[in-house]
Formats: sequence, structure tokens, C-alpha cells
Amino acid sequence: MQKPIPISSIQAPNPNTALVPLGVKFPLDLPAVREEIKSFCSEDDLEKRNLPSLQGYHLPRNIEEYLQLKAKQIEDISKRNTKGKSEK
Repeated sequence: MQKPIPISSIQAPNPNTALVPLGVKFPLDLPAVREEIKSFCSEDDLEKRNLPSLQGYHLPRNIEEYLQLKAKQIEDISKRNTKGKSEK
């Protein structure tokens, strides 16, 4: 049986740190992508669309452009994750 963890050892989250949207942390997460796609149906104004996963990319004008950017983002993430690693 394990010893209980004392409450004093648990660290509370820092209220001064900004919360990062999940779409930014996990840009290929399906629920995040689904919400972004929904924003194309519910918001006509480009500037008001909620597309947190596309930070660093231009705002897409339509859903086709959004999907092209997601494909580019997948390539960019893949390149970044395999940089310096040999293929076996």
C-alpha cells in the first residue's frame, strides 16, 4: 500500500500564467479542428473566426484554403519532428 501524498506537497497552478488554447498546443487534435471548421459556418468575418491552431499562418479565406493550410501544417510539424533524425 502506498503512503498518501501530503497536501502541502501539491502545487497549485500559477494564476498569473496564461492558459494556452488546446488548438495551439495540439494543432492537429480532431475536436480542435472540428471547432475551427465550425467557425467557417458560423462566422463570415475573417478576423472574428476562431482559428487558434493556425498561429504563424495567414488567415484562410475559405474552407478549402483552411484545409490546404492544415496539410502544410502537418508537413511543417513532421519536418520539425524529424529534423536531425536519420531514416531507418
